[in-house]
Amino acid sequence: MIFCEISTEAGGRFLRRGLEPRGAWPYLRGMKDLNALMQQAQAMQQKLQDAQAKMAESTAEGTSGGGLVTIALKGPGEITSVKIDDSLMAPGEGEILADLIVAAHADAKRKLDEVNNALMREAAGPMAGMNIPGMPKLF
Repeated sequence: MIFCEISTEAGGRFLRRGLEPRGAWPYLRGMKDLNALMQQAQAMQQKLQDAQAKMAESTAEGTSGGGLVTIALKGPGEITSVKIDDSLMAPGEGEILADLIVAAHADAKRKLDEVNNALMREAAGPMAGMNIPGMPKLF
């Protein structure tokens, strides 16, 4: 049994016997806290899913050679376009062209990663940067 303290109008106090098992009330408060925590977790999960959808549609452009080569990336790194200046199409420019394409891709990938990381940090809120065992690192 549990004893509940009840105040009377006159300011005196007395104990009333209850039928609940001893210590039930703290557990019920804990259930409310657990429900609130679950709702917060579901809200965060929705935010992360929304961020992942935005990441799939995010784009970035990278350039090299002073704009001679431009590469556009989308989502996780899918190349959507490559623009090459006509001056690089001359015979013997193949090695230079290959280097410029690699550099432009690296530039675009870096920019895309920055955009995607910002989206995830925004979605994760105060959880960003936390290292929770069993969970992927959020940044």
